[in-house]
Amino acid sequence: ARPGAQVLIVGGEGQSYGAAPREGSWKQRFLDEVKGRLDLSRVHFLGRLPYEEYVRVLQVGRVHAYLTYPFVLSWSMIEAMSLGALVVGSDTGPVREVIGDGMNGRLVDFFDVAGWSRALVAALAEPGRRRRYARRRGNGGCALRACQLPAAARRFV
Repeated sequence: ARPGAQVLIVGGEGQSYGAAPREGSWKQRFLDEVKGRLDLSRVHFLGRLPYEEYVRVLQVGRVHAYLTYPFVLSWSMIEAMSLGALVVGSDTGPVREVIGDGMNGRLVDFFDVAGWSRALVAALAEPGRRRRYARRRGNGGCALRACQLPAAARRFV
């Protein structure tokens, strides 16, 4: 659907959050899973990057795919949003706390491969959506729980 798209994957191959794969690395598991179904010349594994380079990757990206199981929200997603990235994220509790589907990002069921494809292709097809979502974030447009967090925190201070 997007033959010119380039995919940048940032991060180490070792265990970070959660358990390590039973065999090999997560990168190898991914490669085994998509073997023969993906043009790997358009997928670039950048490994761990110095912070400044990582930020540049987030700044040039058209869409940030945040595929995660329900787990503590990662700082990388918050940084991507703060840099104006259009985030397509897993429809899980922690992600719903900061992304309202269609309001300041998109949410997709973790296991819905076709849904992820549609959401990512749509995000790439409409670059203006990124700017609209970023403006909403800048104008206080955030998921309800995230908007209420500062007020709730003040009650406990």
